[in-house]
Parts: sequence; structure tokens; C-alpha cells
Amino acid sequence: MVISSALSVLFLSACAPPEESGGPLADAGANRRGTLDDVYFFDASDSMGDSLTYSWQFVEKPLDTRLTDNDIEGWNTPYAVLEPDVLGDYEMEVTVCDDMGLCDTAIAVAFVQELDAYSGVAPTASCSFDAAITTGASTTLDCSASSDPEGDPLTYIFSFYSLPAGSALAGWELTGRYTDTASYVPDQAGDYSVRFRVIDDTPNSDRIFLEQTSSGAGNTAPAASAGADQSVALGPIVTLDGTGSTDADADPLTYRWSFKTIPAKSGLVNGNIRDRTTDTANFTPAVAGTYEIRLRADDGTTTGVDFATITVSGSPTIADLVAGDLVITEVMKNPIGSDGDGEWFEIYNDSGFDVDINGLELVGRTDSTTLSSSYTVGDGDFAVIGANSDTGTNGGVGVDATVTYSSFFLANGGDDISLEVSGNVIDVISYTEAAYPNVEGENWNLPNSLHDATSNNNSNNWCRSYRQHGPDDNYGTPGWGNNDCLTAVDDVQPIIDSNCSGCHTGGGSSGNLTLDDVYASTVGVASDDLPKMNLVAADDTANSYLWHKINGTQGDVGGAGNQMPNGGPYLSSTDLETIENWINGGAVE
Repeated sequence: MVISSALSVLFLSACAPPEESGGPLADAGANRRGTLDDVYFFDASDSMGDSLTYSWQFVEKPLDTRLTDNDIEGWNTPYAVLEPDVLGDYEMEVTVCDDMGLCDTAIAVAFVQELDAYSGVAPTASCSFDAAITTGASTTLDCSASSDPEGDPLTYIFSFYSLPAGSALAGWELTGRYTDTASYVPDQAGDYSVRFRVIDDTPNSDRIFLEQTSSGAGNTAPAASAGADQSVALGPIVTLDGTGSTDADADPLTYRWSFKTIPAKSGLVNGNIRDRTTDTANFTPAVAGTYEIRLRADDGTTTGVDFATITVSGSPTIADLVAGDLVITEVMKNPIGSDGDGEWFEIYNDSGFDVDINGLELVGRTDSTTLSSSYTVGDGDFAVIGANSDTGTNGGVGVDATVTYSSFFLANGGDDISLEVSGNVIDVISYTEAAYPNVEGENWNLPNSLHDATSNNNSNNWCRSYRQHGPDDNYGTPGWGNNDCLTAVDDVQPIIDSNCSGCHTGGGSSGNLTLDDVYASTVGVASDDLPKMNLVAADDTANSYLWHKINGTQGDVGGAGNQMPNGGPYLSSTDLETIENWINGGAVE
């Protein structure tokens, strides 16, 4: 095999271990760029999770290639190797699964180009480091003396090339791996080989292997303690106590809690364990049954493991609700049609358990009522409470719990909505006409990421839904996930008008592209430069060619030409963020 030094890397941000992710986090590593004679190495070792398995496959490849998934060397390891047979782009997808059967995917691309795509003189890698190192003690790799004869800007990457037997180190544990100086803590005695690559902007590269040997310092594995087994009632939070964990060497410990077994239909994942990387964690059981909890205590070199069994019985009731367990997430105070028929508001169950809201008290500024019919709201689900449960007369709203608004109503100006149980406030919002303007048919909506009883107290977190429902075309999403407060195309058009005037707006159509109406001209419209990619793909900047052109990354996706606006000045970070938010928010008109 021929390995070219002109192998370039488009760097991705280093990932820290995922906090409460609820499953693995796949990382396919950096994109690769080179010639037909190069060998392309893909590295998914930065993927996060417990006891991971790997599987690589082609997602897209040149039409005339004869390669199949069977030609991917190391397809079932973190390290896949590709030897291309024709020019073009090879999209490589890795599927990563953990020991609970949860999976995630990520993609990296090999851009295989003609040799003459490269130009300039390669940079030189130059590093200083200690060849003899100590297990458990940080060692520094200083490559700041690396240089480029043409003064090109440089980018860097450190990665582990080989590790001693038993080492559990991953690439993300190289602190500063995308700078010119990195460090790591060896976890086993033996030989370490760290690969350093420096790349200029042509792209050309140089690489060097930094060989180190640790003689070891001796280490005793920590003794993990997951605390005593517990028998608890369903409803309250369960506290997990790992403070009894010890280390004979007095090494500082880090912790990681996870579920080993859970009851059928519980639906919980590791991410539901709060503070799971501390010595004292907690979770809220979803159903009765047996939960086996695993604690890993790590001293930086070795790991100790212990288990605790939590037996949960009984069923929670509305009396178990505490402040913040129910959250008001959407309000329709002035529907099109009759207020007495069409008023409603939505609540979200954040309690951690299913709850029957029969007996929930609704209290306004001048009125109140109590729900008197049984309705169970699932944990993490919504309920719609309205004046009228007849979808034929209430504007098509699926009301779950009927409230007679003869004794409770939502004022079109200012009012309160307080959810109470036996006088205890579970959640309350106070709205004014200034903060929540009174426009017929428009609701007020709390984004999905802010469904908590603190966020809904801030009027700046609320916005109008952009979806309509029912025969009266009222706005709202009653009973299902809310809209985020999205950037509208009206925020994007002025940026385009002020930066693209003459060439693409105000009558200009350079490159066969007119942007006087940026929504109509770009959303779902194929690019002339790169017909396989639309100018704007809703929810996806990575596949939006307009984004790559203004961000200067058009070459990374196989595009052509210069960054826009042509010749600069380029868009500010604020303007780029506005356009990015618009695209990722669904490219709403």
C-alpha cells in the first residue's frame, strides 16, 4: 500500500464523554482528502458509550466504483481502511451500539481527487517529548516548533497509533489534541505511540510518530461501592450513594452510574440517571419492578465495579406531585371563533411517573375550578385542558380533560393560570397583554427544550407557534411537541440584501441565482455548482450548499468557486448564526 503525506484532514471538534446521553455517541472521525494512490484511514475510537461494537458501511460512493461493504478493511472495528479504485466521494457510515442495545451513527467522507489538486510546499512536523514516562502521571507532547516554509496557517491533530495491552485510552483523552501541544495520562505500563500530523491550507501535511514507554508505578484498583440495596415506593426520587467507594492509593476517583437491568416497559435509559458522573446520583423509577444499578469507580488507571438493586413497588397519585412536576407549555387565550368553545391550554408531565389529574385545581386571578374527571397523563407526555371537548365546535382541538369555563376562563389581556393540588402550587404562569399580545387565533408556545417550571416563568422564552391546526386555522400544537422559537426568513432576507446586493439581489442574477426572495430561490432548489445538493435543505446545514458557500466550506463537499460574498468582506459570526438557525430550524418561510 502507498501512504501519501499529502493526506488532509477536515477537523471535527473533540468530544468530551457524553453527559446523560441516554445511549452511545458515534464519532466517525475527520473527513479525509487525498488522491487515488492514497490509503484512507477512518477512526471512530472517539465514540462514547459502554462496551461498544462497530460496523462500517458505504452510504454513498462513486457510480463506477466496484467496491462493496466487504472491501472495507476493519469494517467491524473502530478503525476502517479504504483503498479507493476510482475518483469521487466515498461516504462512510459507522454504526456504534452499546451494551444496552442502543445505537448511534455518524458519517465521514473520503474526497478522492486528482493529484494536481494539491499545490505548495508541505509543512514540517517538529516535536519534543519525554521518551520515558510514568503510569498515572501526565506527559506533554510539544509540537509547537512545527512550521510551514510558506507561512501557511496550520492545523494539527494528535491521535493514538498504538497502546500497550490493557490500555483503555481513547483519542478524546489526548487533551489539546487539535492544538500544537497535547497531553495525556498513561494508564498501563508499556509502549505508547502517538501520531502527530500538521496540515497547511493547500492541503499538504507532514506527520511524525512520538514513541514513549512507561515503566509503571504500581496501582491498586479502586473498591467501588454502589450503596445498599433499597426497597422503595413508586413515585419519589431514588438516591444512589457511591460515597463509600475507596482507593488504597488515595487516587482521586471519577464515577459513572448506569442501568444493568430495568423492568420491562420502564423506558428508562442511562441518561435518565441525574448526576450520573458524581458519587451521588438519582433517578425517578418509571414503573414498579427491579432496577439493577451499576457503579464504575475509576482512579485514572483501573476501574472498580459494584451493583445495587432497587426494588420499586406501588403507584404514585396526584398527591405525590411537587412543584415543577406539571408544566404549562402552551396557551390559546383568544381562538378564532367562540372563546367559550375554543379556549385551551396544554400541560406537560415532568414528574417521572404517570399521574391521574382528576382533582387538579385550576386557579386564575378571579376564578377557579377543579377537574372532576379521570385522565392519566403519561410521564413525558402532554394533556390539553379546554373549555370544550367537542372537536366539531372547538376548532379541532383534542381536549383531554374537560373544564367548564363558566367558572374558569382565560382573559384575553392579563391573567394567571395556576395548577394546584390541595392548595399546593405545582406550576403557575402570569401573562400580560404586553408580553403575550392578544391576536385572534394565535397561541403562545414554550419550546420543547424549555419544558420546565422555571423556564416558563420568563416571557422571553415563549413565542407563537408556526403550525396551524383544525378547520379554523388557529395556530398551535395542542397535545404534541411544541415548536422551537425559530429564526424566520424575514430575519435572513435583510442579511442577504445588504451583503449580496448587485450580484444576487436588486436585479442581479450572477451564477444564475437571484436572491430577492431567498426562501423561494433556495429552499429545496438544487444548486448549479453541485446539483446533488440543494441550496437550502430544511433542518440540515450540512447538506445546504448556500450555507457552505457563505461559510467557506464549499470545497469540503465537492463544490467550486470562492467563498461568498465574492472577495469579502464575509458575513459576521452573528449573521452566520442567524442563517444557520434559520436553516436548522426548518427554513420556515
